[in-house]
Amino acid sequence: MLSNTSQLSNIGLDITNEEQQTRGIFGVRYLLPLLIDSTVRIDTDADLRIILDREVQPTERLSAFGEIQYDMESKWEWKAGSAIGSAIMINKWFSLVGQHYSEFGGRGWNKN
Repeated sequence: MLSNTSQLSNIGLDITNEEQQTRGIFGVRYLLPLLIDSTVRIDTDADLRIILDREVQPTERLSAFGEIQYDMESKWEWKAGSAIGSAIMINKWFSLVGQHYSEFGGRGWNKN
């Protein structure tokens, strides 16, 4: 067991679809300086994935986020909030989220 609260290890299964086989996963999460969340994981097919993400909340209702990841299979991917912010809380049950994701290449607004 890890004694530092900024470290977390995980073990699990990756079950995606019928075409690919089920893979075992081992990973480690670590909180870097500037509150950057980092994750390194490897699966039973020796596929390594490195993820860095960060969220900033300048006000109670406005937040912005960004994530970048490198996967040995699909290479670089990134997603980020829109230029004005990524999440705007309207009330306790409703928020608007805008994001751009490099894998899909589109922009849009989602409501949660």
